[in-house]
Amino acid sequence: MLVPKVAASDFDGTLFREQQVTRGDIEAIMRWREAGHKFAIVTGRAYIMLAPHLKEFNIPCDFLVCNNGSSLCEPDGTMLWQGELKKTAIAELLRDPAVQASQQYVFSAGNELYATHIGKDSLIKILSKEWDMPVRWIEETEIAEMPTAHQLVLSFAEHDEASAAAALINKRHSHIVRAYANYLSVDITPPGTDKHSGIEKMLDLKGWQGAEVHTIGDGDNDLPMLQAFHGATVATARAEIQAQVSHVYSSVGQMLDKEL
Repeated sequence: MLVPKVAASDFDGTLFREQQVTRGDIEAIMRWREAGHKFAIVTGRAYIMLAPHLKEFNIPCDFLVCNNGSSLCEPDGTMLWQGELKKTAIAELLRDPAVQASQQYVFSAGNELYATHIGKDSLIKILSKEWDMPVRWIEETEIAEMPTAHQLVLSFAEHDEASAAAALINKRHSHIVRAYANYLSVDITPPGTDKHSGIEKMLDLKGWQGAEVHTIGDGDNDLPMLQAFHGATVATARAEIQAQVSHVYSSVGQMLDKEL
């Protein structure tokens, strides 16, 4: 069987910029898929946070790697695999002052979001209203009764606060979790989970082992997949990210057309 080329794009800041996915990028994705290749979105978002934009911009894709590689699903949200944040790990994390300083605890569990510890700068309060997104609002005492979670998202008022919190979490708890600073958020996943491992697992699930993979992203949490697959970034990425990739493109569409 001929193994297709696979293109994997980050969403926020890469495909989705200035609250838009351009028509040029959509058309490039269509050309890529019409040639028999596969296109994936690889994001820190939960599926439920990505779905409104897939529908709004009619984004064609073949699979989704969500929650920084800790959940894999079809474009319609059908879950294919998810990691596990162990309850003991969650309990340990929530005793850490760096975690307690967050304006929210938002857990992804399957295709549902559970939110608690909500402060005035909580991102989930804003996003749930903006996207009319269902969220299960719970008390902190109910965390232990939740279904198995695969990602915890914290939020802070400033990027520097998020970066500092992620560094502390990785220093203190790397044996049980992995933390990624993501602008104002900190995404926390099971150890050994990242966008690279998510792509590899999806290739195994789809039977596409050995595929030629092209990745593009713009953030720190994209680096595992960019470094593993000699990936690219967009021109709006920070200089620190641009210095670690093989190519810089004006858009996702430009990369797809070059690699077609």
